[in-house]
Amino acid sequence: MSIVNVLLGVALVWMSVLACFTTLATCPYSYVTNIIDLSGGLNSGITVLRKTDLADCPKNATTLNISSNSIQTLDGDVFDDFWNLFSISLSYNQIRSFPSGLLKNMRSLKHFEANNNALEALEDDLFMGLLDVPLVNLVTMDFSHNNISNIGSNVFHADMALILNVDLSFNSLVSFEPWPYIPQTDQNDGDEVIWNFQNNFIVNFTNNMNWVYNLIEEYEHEIYLQNNQLSTINKDMMNIYNHGFIGDYLSEFLTFHLNITQNPFFCDCKPYVYVKALHESVMFYLQVDEHRFICNGPSNLQGIDFMHDLELDEFLCNLTDNCPTGCFCQERPHSRDLFVDCRDASITSLPLMLPHATYGNISLHLDNNNIKYLTKTNYSHQISNLTVSNNQLTSIDSSIIMGMKNLKYLNLENNGINYIPKELQLLAFSNIIISGNPLLCDCNMTWMAEWMNLSPGAKDLQATCDNDGESLSISTITEDDLICSYDKIIIILSVTLGVVIGLVAMVIITAKRCPYETKVLMYKFFNIHPRDKYKVDQEPNREHDAYISYYQGEKNESCQVRQWMKKVLLKKLEKASKRRYTVFCYERDYTAGRWQAEEVMENMAKSRRILLILSPEFIADKWCTFEADRAEYAHINSNGVHGTIIYILWNKQMRFQLESEPWKSRLKDKTVLCPDDRLFWSKIRYELPVKTMRIVRRNETMPFSNGITKEEDNEIVNNRQNGMKGTTFPASTDSLDPSVVIVDETSVGIEVSQNI
Repeated sequence: MSIVNVLLGVALVWMSVLACFTTLATCPYSYVTNIIDLSGGLNSGITVLRKTDLADCPKNATTLNISSNSIQTLDGDVFDDFWNLFSISLSYNQIRSFPSGLLKNMRSLKHFEANNNALEALEDDLFMGLLDVPLVNLVTMDFSHNNISNIGSNVFHADMALILNVDLSFNSLVSFEPWPYIPQTDQNDGDEVIWNFQNNFIVNFTNNMNWVYNLIEEYEHEIYLQNNQLSTINKDMMNIYNHGFIGDYLSEFLTFHLNITQNPFFCDCKPYVYVKALHESVMFYLQVDEHRFICNGPSNLQGIDFMHDLELDEFLCNLTDNCPTGCFCQERPHSRDLFVDCRDASITSLPLMLPHATYGNISLHLDNNNIKYLTKTNYSHQISNLTVSNNQLTSIDSSIIMGMKNLKYLNLENNGINYIPKELQLLAFSNIIISGNPLLCDCNMTWMAEWMNLSPGAKDLQATCDNDGESLSISTITEDDLICSYDKIIIILSVTLGVVIGLVAMVIITAKRCPYETKVLMYKFFNIHPRDKYKVDQEPNREHDAYISYYQGEKNESCQVRQWMKKVLLKKLEKASKRRYTVFCYERDYTAGRWQAEEVMENMAKSRRILLILSPEFIADKWCTFEADRAEYAHINSNGVHGTIIYILWNKQMRFQLESEPWKSRLKDKTVLCPDDRLFWSKIRYELPVKTMRIVRRNETMPFSNGITKEEDNEIVNNRQNGMKGTTFPASTDSLDPSVVIVDETSVGIEVSQNI
C-alpha cells in the first residue's frame, strides 16, 4: 500500500508542474516572486482591459504592473480576483477615468500608480472597498501628469493613517482644497507626509468640503504648491479653514506647512499681515534662500523678494471700485488708513462714496477745489485726516465736525472762513491749520486763546482776527478787549424772553385747538375748575356724587363690563382717586324689600351725576332703557345748566351702534367718554363734583351732644362768617349734632377740599 501511495503522490506532483507550465504558456507575464509584469506586454489592440485578459494570471500575486500599454478603459471587475495585491501600476496608458468599484477587493493595497494618463477626475469611491469600507493600507499614490481638474471630497478619507506620498503634480487643478489634512496620520511616527501639487493651475484656496482646522499640534505634512498661479497671500487663505481667526497669521500659515514659492505673486497690500509678522520674528533670519517669495508685479517691484526685501510701507493696494472720478484711492496697511487724493479734481463737495476702509480710517485730501460747504457723508465718522486748503469755504457747520468722531488732523488753510466752531477744540490746536482765513473777532471765539496756548509749538499760533479794521492776535484776545459783558446779558435776556414767548404761544395754540382737554389738564395740574357752572352741586338733597347704571345680566361681554365697573371704576372713584367720591351702585347698595323702580328713581334724584356704561346689552335691555330715560328726566329737571349725565362707551365700536335713534338724540350735547380715550380718568374727575364741604346747623336752639359744646359751634359759625378757611372739623359726622348737615360750600365761598 505504501508503494501505491508514493506513486499517487508523484503523479500529483507532475500534474501540478504540468498545470504550472500550462499557465506560464497562456499568460503573457514574468512571474517572479509573485510579480505580474505586463508592462508594454499587452496586445497593442487592447484598449479595454477586461477580467478575461487576466484570467490566466496567478491570483495570489502581490504586484501587478500594466504600465506602458494602450489601455483607455477598465472594466469595474478587472481586479476582483486579485485579493493579495500590494501594488498596482497603470502608468503610461491613456486611461480617462476609473470605473466605480475598481479597487473594492484591494484590502491589502499599499501603492497605486496612475501617472501619465488622461485622467480628468478622481471620484469619491476610488479607494473604498466592499460595504463602503475604506482601503486603510495605502501608502503612496501617483496621479501626476494627467489632466485632473476635480477631486471628490472623500477620495482621501480620514482612515488613511499610513499614507506617506501623494503626487498630483502636472495636472489641471485650479483650487486647493484641504485634502492633505483629512487623513488622520500618526503625528508621533516621525514620518513626513508629502503632498505634491506642483505645476497645476491653482489660483486660490477653497473649502468646499467644509473642513475645519482643529489640531493643536503642527501638521506633519509637506505640501508643495510651487509653480502654480497663486498671485497673493492674504488672511483669507487661513480664515477659510479657521473661521474667525484673530491672531498671528504667520504662525498659522507655518502650521499648514505650505510651500507656495515660485508663484506669480502680485505685490500689493494683501501680504502685509504676513510680512509684518515675519519682520518681527526670528524666522526672518532662518532659511531665507528656501523661502523666497518673488514679486511678479507690479513692474517696479518685479523680481524682488517681498518677504525679506520690501519695506512695510511699500505694501499698497490701488483701488478703483467706488473711487471718485479724478481721484486716486489707495489702501495703506502700514499707516492703517485709506488714502484718497482728490486734489485739483474740480469738485464742489465731498465725494458721496469712497472705497471700503479696511482699517476704519480715511485720509481725505481735497485741496485746490471749489468746495463751499462741508457736508455729512456715510463715511464722515471714518475720516481721520482731512485737508481742504485753497477752497471756497465760508463757514464750518459744527454738526458736521461732531460727526467726524475719528478726526485727528484738519487743514482749512486759505479759505473764506470767518468763525471757527467751538467743537474743534476736541482736537489739539497743533493738528489744525487755519491760516489764510479772514477770521472776525467775536465774543464767541474768546475760548480759542486758551486752546491755542495749550499747543505752544503750533504752526498757526500767531493767527489773527479782524476787529473793526484792527488786527488782534487770537492767542491773547480777551472778553474785555471785545467788550463782551453786555452782549452776554442781552443774549441771556433774549433767550429767556424767547422761551417764555414760545411757551405762551404753545399754551394758546393748544387751548384753541383742544379747549376741552386744556380745561381737563388745568384741573388736573392746577386744580382750576369753573365751579359756578355746576348749580346742581349746590342742592343740599344730593347725597351721592354719582349713580352708576350698567347691564347686570350674565352674558359674556356684560360680565366683563361688571368686572371692570367693580374692580376698576369703583376702586378709582371710591378708593384710589385723589378725590374720593360717594357712589350709588344698585347691585351693591339697594335696600332689601323695596321696589327697584322706586329706589332707582329716588337715588338718581339724590345723585349729582349719573354714569351710564353703554354696552351692546345695555342698549338692548328694557330695564337699562328705563334707567336711561330716568337719567334724561333728571337732566331735564336740572334745567340743562350742567350735564348731569355722563355716558361711558364700553369700547369705541359702540359709537357706530349709537348713530341711530333714539340714542343719537340722547347723546347729543352730552358728555361721552370711553376708557380707550386719552386722559379718560382725568376727564372723569373733571366731570364729577368738586369735593368741597361746609357744616350748617339746622336748628341752632337744639342741644349739642357727643362732646361738641355750643361755644365751640358758635366759634365755627363765627369763623365761617368772617371768611376764614381751613377750619378743622371732626373726623366723623357721627360726632356731630343731628341738627348739623354737610352740604356743598360753593355758594358760600368757604372750601375744605378732600384731597386724598
